[in-house]
Amino acid sequence: MLVPTVCFNCESACGLLAYVDKETGEVRKFEGNPDHRAHAARNCAKGPATINQVLDPERILFPLKRKGARGAGQWEQTTWDEVLDTCPNAFASAR
Repeated sequence: MLVPTVCFNCESACGLLAYVDKETGEVRKFEGNPDHRAHAARNCAKGPATINQVLDPERILFPLKRKGARGAGQWEQTTWDEVLDTCPNAFASAR
């Protein structure tokens, strides 16, 4: 199935189409969206390469907060509500 989305690799937010496997829900590839109002399927190489980020086994899947001293590389999972409560000014428009 084709799902319209945008590229998140820069501030341009070019239009993409995500090819999603209906059975597994996994994204198979990205390509330019010809119906996007600003870019009409004209994307740089970053757009289609977004699949590498989506499939990266080391990508962060949930919010983390530092555990231990700064720079120690220790993290623990938290919730989005806790993030918004901890940093209300940084995410004022998120609520």
